[in-house]
Amino acid sequence: MDPERKISDTYTWTNPKGREYVLTPGVDFKIAKSQGTFTFDQHVVTSNGDEWIDCHGGTSGHSMSRAFHPDRISKVLTTATPKRPSPTANPKKRHGLPI
Repeated sequence: MDPERKISDTYTWTNPKGREYVLTPGVDFKIAKSQGTFTFDQHVVTSNGDEWIDCHGGTSGHSMSRAFHPDRISKVLTTATPKRPSPTANPKKRHGLPI
């Protein structure tokens, strides 16, 4: 075990379109070249700078603990909280009408 590793319960991921998502424990995501859905547990940076996403999940009925490099994340599912709100969102309007 690396005594100087840094563990965080959040990780900010940017998709190819530039949208940022904050992964927190319980957020589901997909991994490139892996089947199934995974659930974020923690982000780890080792003393030599290697980064890992610790998670659990997989295909239905075959859940396991896994660790992936962050660059393997391919899609964050809708349970994630966007880091920045949509520029068109207006909390004072609902369906185009003032509240």
